[in-house]
Amino acid sequence: MAWRLRWVGEGQEERYAMMGERVSLWTDASGGVSMERGPEGWEWGALVDDGTGGPRLLWRHAPDAVALYRDEQQVTPEMPEDEVVPWEVQAGDRLVFQSAGVTLEIVATSFGGQSELEVVSLSRGEPLGESDARASLALHRQIAEGAGWAIVLRAFEEALVQQNTFVRVDASAAILWAGEDTFFHEVIWCDGAEDVEASAPGGPQAAPLSSLLARDPQLREHLIARGDAVWRHHHDEGAELFLPFGHGQQSCGVLFASGQVGASIEKLRESLNPHAARFGAPALVLAERRRLRQELAEAIEENRYFRERERRHYLFKDLVCESAAMREVYEQVNARGDDCEPVLMTGEAGTGKELLARALHHLGGRQGGMLIRMNCAEVPRELVDIELFGCVASELIGAVAPREGIFELARDGTVFLDEIDRLSPMMQGKIVRVIQEREVRRIGEGVGRRIETRVIASTHHDLEKLRDRGVLREDLYQLLKPGVLEVPPLRERREDILPLARIFLAKFTHRHSAACRSIGSSLARWMETYRWPGNVRQLQSFMESAVLMARDDEELNEQVLHVGDQR
Repeated sequence: MAWRLRWVGEGQEERYAMMGERVSLWTDASGGVSMERGPEGWEWGALVDDGTGGPRLLWRHAPDAVALYRDEQQVTPEMPEDEVVPWEVQAGDRLVFQSAGVTLEIVATSFGGQSELEVVSLSRGEPLGESDARASLALHRQIAEGAGWAIVLRAFEEALVQQNTFVRVDASAAILWAGEDTFFHEVIWCDGAEDVEASAPGGPQAAPLSSLLARDPQLREHLIARGDAVWRHHHDEGAELFLPFGHGQQSCGVLFASGQVGASIEKLRESLNPHAARFGAPALVLAERRRLRQELAEAIEENRYFRERERRHYLFKDLVCESAAMREVYEQVNARGDDCEPVLMTGEAGTGKELLARALHHLGGRQGGMLIRMNCAEVPRELVDIELFGCVASELIGAVAPREGIFELARDGTVFLDEIDRLSPMMQGKIVRVIQEREVRRIGEGVGRRIETRVIASTHHDLEKLRDRGVLREDLYQLLKPGVLEVPPLRERREDILPLARIFLAKFTHRHSAACRSIGSSLARWMETYRWPGNVRQLQSFMESAVLMARDDEELNEQVLHVGDQR
């Protein structure tokens, strides 16, 4: 049984078509009706067609204002006080329920129950008559202008009625074949939105009809493998028509219609070839367009996935995480990529804090903005204010033109303040205001400018000691403390030493056109036990010097150890 549902409520109208052996309806204390069970909903009725006794309506809690109509006459049965009240339902019956300002109309059609298959072999390549050819061409033109399934399915319904194939059509749909091993197929209903399924594959509306091809091997063989049309006739003269379309003998979809037939079986057979030729080609165009759209969406998603993976690989290619300590840092950086809160990285000099700042900038949504680094220890104190916040044109400060500070330049990006503890307390207070108010004011200007700049800072001193000594302001300390990221020294992650050394070896071998390709075992053992007080920066410098010293050797060995004072 097909249940065609029409909802009217609150000034809006929606139509659904549902194929199913059972449809449950739910209500709540307010009397509202829903197809889905709410948190306090209870079932008040179920439409059932088990294929044995014909379709029935089973009442769990019979509501008021329910009427059953047959041939425009009300035939509502009496409502006894039994717990379950069965109503016999025939094709064409209308069940109307009105409550809480909502009208629900259910029309029963003839899908399911006792049925008999009638197979019709279609003639491939049969030329269209003039009127059918013109109608098919008009559909193609509408599709070329952007029309979708609704146009084809409505024209299909009209043609079926005009040629007396059906007296009336209760429901029509397109079933798109999804593969041999797929239980659910895509179903597009005539009353549904343009090019949108009535529900997701496997959902309550599309599931029974879409799975019919998988449940009925005989029907699937005729429609998909042979390309035959199939009628399903019922004892009450209701019928369903399955009209395949596709490439040659291989069907890729089915046009479906359900209703009451209007002619004898012999005439029905003769009417199918024109319908197949007229609507098969437009339906195939729409199916191919849908397939290409899905492939494009999948390709875009796949491309996005691999681009993101490559971007992350590029950002972290020099960030070796063989040690547990560095893996934890990697996870923290990955988790904070999309965050916009300030971050303070602590750790000894040369541990790679700038590399981590670059990764934090590019992982989030700020990679389109600028990443600007400023070493606070390298800028003279009298110029720090101008460097950070900019200035207006003024003879007093010697500025002949307005100047943007780095916070403005990186208004949608990131500012990395290395050695932030070297800033004066007054400058730290200005940075606190920038972080809290998202606003920057140039020197000599009375109006602030809105920015969305993320602040990443670093220091190689102990954070608590900086605060206790008064070097770091208390308010800046409180802002940065939640985002502290501790970067361990190289001696505490010895598993990373040799992988880093090999990366530097490849880098400097290429840069200096050297022959070095590997690190000798004795040199490797020494490198793993050395303390590396200068951390990764010292290791990088050592590897470059070693490559330059032994540029003609294929393997680096202990002879390079007198480079610097490593001994």
